[in-house]
Amino acid sequence: MNLHGRRVVVTGASRGIGAAVARVLAAAGARTLLVARGQGALHQLAGSLANATAYAADLTDTTAVAQLVHDAPERLGGPVEILVNNAGIF
Repeated sequence: MNLHGRRVVVTGASRGIGAAVARVLAAAGARTLLVARGQGALHQLAGSLANATAYAADLTDTTAVAQLVHDAPERLGGPVEILVNNAGIF
């Protein structure tokens, strides 16, 4: 899979399925914005991946979601092309 330069947002990216998806997308060359509440694990993962940026946000907060929608294109260098909406609360 070649996603070189594609702009991707992965929510719930700090652990589990979201982190695994982020690793695969980054390895495929995507410019990846990793979104999650937990800043420690999020920043650690982003630091270990090429072309990945951490973005801490609580997606249960509609203001935070609106801010993410506003900020994502700037952080990625263009419009979002792929969204992996993995965030969930149990």
